[in-house]
Amino acid sequence: MSYLENNTEELIYSPEVLDFLRNKLDDAAIGCLESVAETKGELGLLKTKIPEFKTKRRAIETAFAVLEAQGFVETRQLGNMRPYFLTVRGEQLIDLINNEKE
Repeated sequence: MSYLENNTEELIYSPEVLDFLRNKLDDAAIGCLESVAETKGELGLLKTKIPEFKTKRRAIETAFAVLEAQGFVETRQLGNMRPYFLTVRGEQLIDLINNEKE
């Protein structure tokens, strides 16, 4: 077993913290998180590939900075690119958002 499998409970937020952080996110951050979630795979999401990146660059850059600081997304080096991937906490937040929509 890997360290991650043994210590997943350290990587998740309590429901109270998750709800608090969710309420602090704006629509741009939620949209960016959902974009990362839709690109599940080994390649991740490059923020420059988001269709409205050229017109909403400042909002998207801020959203990714907030999501990364709160531990919902992370970047990984792939060649000369640094795409975004969901973390365990990001998957928690996506589940919460999907439950809100239902």
